[in-house]
Amino acid sequence: MNESRGLAGKRIVIIDDDPVCRAVHRAAVEHCVPAAVILEAADGVEAIAEVMSERPDLVLADLALPNVDGRRVIRELKASRERCDVPVLAISSVALAPTDVHPLLSGVFHVPKPVVRDDLEQMIVQCLTKKRVLPNFSPTRQELERYAVFDLDAMEASLGADRDTQLVVLGIFMENVGRRMILLDEIKARNLSFHEARVSAHGILGSARTVGAARLAMRLETLVAALADDDQMVVMIYAKEAMEELERAARRIGAYLELLSRNASMELINRFRNPQNNPD
Repeated sequence: MNESRGLAGKRIVIIDDDPVCRAVHRAAVEHCVPAAVILEAADGVEAIAEVMSERPDLVLADLALPNVDGRRVIRELKASRERCDVPVLAISSVALAPTDVHPLLSGVFHVPKPVVRDDLEQMIVQCLTKKRVLPNFSPTRQELERYAVFDLDAMEASLGADRDTQLVVLGIFMENVGRRMILLDEIKARNLSFHEARVSAHGILGSARTVGAARLAMRLETLVAALADDDQMVVMIYAKEAMEELERAARRIGAYLELLSRNASMELINRFRNPQNNPD
């Protein structure tokens, strides 16, 4: 990537409440932007503070954020005379509605999760060199194998083939399984506000898609829809099913991490890839 040569030291803000997605985006930035200055925010309040106190060269922003919605963060950025030309990659499982796109938001490019790692790096470089994503650039539409507990091909597309990155990102996913189980249980029991439940469900959904946890993502998609319809009985059912799928995904990802940690051969990894060897 020859264009990367002139990008050393660029300041990039990564905004996402999900630690898995932040780790993936950080890895992509570190790979394509030499000596990048990377700042991170996990909610809308932190995000506004970062983009307004810094003069970033690029912002990677989720839209479903705690406290303050990601759309508000983008509007605050674009309303600033000193920062209005900063390009934004809105990387989110939440779509930008037509009413969200107006002249104030020029230079905002929406990318649905999961993003193919190579495409993300190309978009980062384009934004930093041309202040936009090129009009003829079309990111790969990544499709998960819907009934796979853990779609290894999809995971490698999102995270890249580098095993060290996979170890770090999948390790973060595993570290957060307990917290996500609690969040899903809180959603099931209706102990969270609609906004909190929506943000939590979207965060887990984006993470599941990113690591290739396809069946978990499918259950979370139905949960998000049930939350939007305010159908509590269906929310309870789908939240319970999502918890069960999260347990299955964690077992499968844990087994793959064991292979990586002992530097398994490609032959063993290819056996793992074979759905016939998937006990779930």
